[in-house]
Amino acid sequence: WIDLALSYNPNTSIYIGLPWKDFPADYTDATVYSSFMQETAAYVWPFIKDLRGMYPNSNILYFDYGSIVGKMRHLFEDDELVGISSFIKSGGATKRTSLFSDTKGHSGTMTLDMTALSYLNWFYGRSIESNVDSASDLLGWNRQNVVDIFSAASEANEEYMLLGTTSSAPNKFKFLLQYLYTVIFFFWY
Repeated sequence: WIDLALSYNPNTSIYIGLPWKDFPADYTDATVYSSFMQETAAYVWPFIKDLRGMYPNSNILYFDYGSIVGKMRHLFEDDELVGISSFIKSGGATKRTSLFSDTKGHSGTMTLDMTALSYLNWFYGRSIESNVDSASDLLGWNRQNVVDIFSAASEANEEYMLLGTTSSAPNKFKFLLQYLYTVIFFFWY
C-alpha cells in the first residue's frame, strides 16, 4: 500500500499509529496495561525502521498514541485524573467524566481530546505549550494532568521521531492545520 500511495504522489507521508489496547478492563491495572502497550510498541519499532530504510525519501511516521491512554489510566488509578470519575462509562456517568465510553475501550472525551492534540504536536509541530493551553483553557482539563500526559507521550515516542526534525513531520502546513484544528474543535463541541 505504500508503493500504491507513492505512485499517486511521491511526496506522500505514511502514518502508522499504535492505539491503546481494546477491552481495558481485561488488564488488572495501569501497570499491566501500559506494559503490554510498551511491549507492543517495542515489537513494532524494528518494522518501522525497516520501512524507513526501504523508503528513505519518504516520511514514515510512527506514533504510539496508546501511551497517552496508559498515562491517563495511571493518573486515574492514582485518583489524580481531575474530572474523570469513571473508568468505563456506566449508569450516571457521562462520556466527559469517563476514561472510556464502553467496555470495548472507545475513548471518553478527555481521551479523544488528548490524542487529537498530541497528533497536532507529533505530526504538525504544534507546540506542547499550545496543546496544554488548549486542553486546559479551552477544554477545561486540569493543566497538570495535561502536562503529565503529554510529557509521558513525548517520552514514550522520543525514539520514533524522524531524525533532524523537532516534530515527526514537516511543518509546511502548520498554519493551515492549526486553522483546521480550530474549526474542527468548534464542530465537536
